[in-house]
Amino acid sequence: MAYSSIVQDTLIQTIWKKEMLDIAEPLLVLDKWAVTDGVPMKGGDTFRFNRVLRALKQTAKKTTPGTLLKADSGSLKQLQSNKLDFNVETWEDGFYFTEYEEMVSLLNDKQQQAAISDQFARTHEYQLMKRICEQGLWWRIDKDPLLQVFGTVDSATSTDVVDDALTQVNGHWDGARIGIYNPSGMGYDQCVPVTAFTAADDTLKAAFTNTPTTASKYLLSSKNGLAAGNKMTTVGLLDAAGVHEHMRTPKFNGNTLRAVMSAAQHRDLHDDTEWKAYVQYDRSGVVKNYEPLRWFDIEALVADEVYRSDINGTENQDAGAVHSCPVFGAGTYGVARYGHGSGLFNVNFNFIDKPDFYDTTGARKVITWKSNWTGGVLRATGVVVLNTGATGLGFDTFN
Repeated sequence: MAYSSIVQDTLIQTIWKKEMLDIAEPLLVLDKWAVTDGVPMKGGDTFRFNRVLRALKQTAKKTTPGTLLKADSGSLKQLQSNKLDFNVETWEDGFYFTEYEEMVSLLNDKQQQAAISDQFARTHEYQLMKRICEQGLWWRIDKDPLLQVFGTVDSATSTDVVDDALTQVNGHWDGARIGIYNPSGMGYDQCVPVTAFTAADDTLKAAFTNTPTTASKYLLSSKNGLAAGNKMTTVGLLDAAGVHEHMRTPKFNGNTLRAVMSAAQHRDLHDDTEWKAYVQYDRSGVVKNYEPLRWFDIEALVADEVYRSDINGTENQDAGAVHSCPVFGAGTYGVARYGHGSGLFNVNFNFIDKPDFYDTTGARKVITWKSNWTGGVLRATGVVVLNTGATGLGFDTFN
């Protein structure tokens, strides 16, 4: 018994959706390394991630052996489970085809499947990359002491951080990022934007989910002044690896960290003096077995584009002077999905191949995708964002 055309079209569309996901999911690299245990809040438009942070070390010795530790003792510690909330966002797009293209032939066209899958995957990968690069711990490739400093909070509110040691002029830290890096300080493991700096009262306008205290130590880093000449270097990778060792960042299987750098940053790395000297003159087994994208326990992927911004922190994928290379460990960022779609981003595909109110003659066929998801950095100390310039290759970004 032959299937009706409606049933046949439905079966083909079902198969097409699965094939699309099979093509797209291998392209969604960053998503595979994300924590996915967010809990929906407020009717589903917000997802909450609870973070169990590093505990304080004991600094006081036992002065009276045999004394019981009472339940109400101030020496007892709680594991900090600080929450972070992320708002769900909707992402969607669509493609149209003329009335002369058969839907059955269209759905069986592997090249068109691949093109739509690639566009869907790149859209989501870039948005996740953007969150990682904006919320991780910023690190300048040049470590300019005038634009990257360490300090201790003197006082703070839910919107302001004050440190009397910050003596720069008004606006000096506008667009920078401040991150709390010590477990004993509230606000620990979060990095947030500085929207304004007021010199008169040494105040950074910066809102942490958990308000810092005088025990909170911070790293403050700006992108100001970075230019093409501030290239990716071996020393920069050494710094990132050193920060992760200091922070005891959990690593992925194989004792590795992950990184994503642009083709321009990769080109500059191979032109770095220290890199050349090591590769050309060191005859150790490390060089003999050298793999270009693994260095200092960092496995890097080279992407056709990474997150780029202007020196004031404004996103600028076409001409931003600053290229961000995130170097991160396991369990450092999360992704949550909302809805009942399929695949890694709960994507829904829709097909319109009949006349409707807007296309009364059926002159176009439309395939659309839509997904609802959210995500962000859970442990800022586990994401070191190397901010560099790069040698221009002459290309605009791949949009």
